[in-house]
Amino acid sequence: MSAATCRAADAWPTLRPVATEIRAFTAADIDGAALVLAERHARHRAVEPHLPAIDDFRAHVARELAADGASGAVSLRAGEIDGYLIGKRQDDPIGAHVRIDLAGSASREPERMRDLYAAASRIWVDAGLTRHFAFVPAIDDLVAPWHRLSFGTSAALAARAADRQDIATGDVTVRLSTPDDLRAAAGLDRLLYQHLEAAPSYSGMHVQDLDWFVDDWRTTWDDPKFTHFLAERAGRPVGHLLLYRRPAGDLRVPEASIDLANAVTLPEVRGSGVGVALTAHAIEWARVNGYRTIITDWRMTNLAASRFWPARGFRPTFYRLYRSIP
Repeated sequence: MSAATCRAADAWPTLRPVATEIRAFTAADIDGAALVLAERHARHRAVEPHLPAIDDFRAHVARELAADGASGAVSLRAGEIDGYLIGKRQDDPIGAHVRIDLAGSASREPERMRDLYAAASRIWVDAGLTRHFAFVPAIDDLVAPWHRLSFGTSAALAARAADRQDIATGDVTVRLSTPDDLRAAAGLDRLLYQHLEAAPSYSGMHVQDLDWFVDDWRTTWDDPKFTHFLAERAGRPVGHLLLYRRPAGDLRVPEASIDLANAVTLPEVRGSGVGVALTAHAIEWARVNGYRTIITDWRMTNLAASRFWPARGFRPTFYRLYRSIP
């Protein structure tokens, strides 16, 4: 073996043998699993301040186990639960899949997650569920075991402070929209779907005609959950951004937060400051209206979004990992 090969091998983490019992997760395991999840969340909050304070981790684990089609595995060392994994069946436009949600897995030893997945996934694959999603804290040593299970990072959930912004926008006008902007908003939303369907995202989402999007957006201005901004240049709509008051109650959404749920600019104006102006305006609006945190998410295969949002100060809090078998 060459010296170069030795150095490469030495760079791998030490993967200790797992001397533990692994069996199916049952309702009797909820309390022990909640303690492990609480430890993980405390570690997560220490590095990601824009996460919620949680009082009752038992409720989060119980909710995962109670979901339709939920099943999983638990690991025990010296009779004490030190890790667990719960997945649940869900459906999307592509078909059925298994989702391991924000509170669906935790382990005191990150490498143990590979053994838990090996145990839990058998029943899913035997049932024909070969698409698996897992939401994992954006902490390197927690993500790494999933990568060694052939999961790839498909999306990021992220957050940043709703702090004071300079909203000087040059020749871009950003304003709250009105129902008169319905068709402009619908057209911009359709453009986002088209963007996600194109290379290299290949979302698999069918892009409906404009009338479908008009109908989908028609009640936006009657729904207090939404606040919508339109960007114009010389009176022409060139981009928009939608804020959504996402309900709190999971491990991602803190109190006094708002979700940057939808944003797009016309292709010909990208890189000219329209997206920056929209984002600054929305963050400043959120700050003035009492929100402390902005959350958002993006696909890793959406090249524009995966570069734009980190440059605007958004830090990943969770990664959505994905594996398709075979």
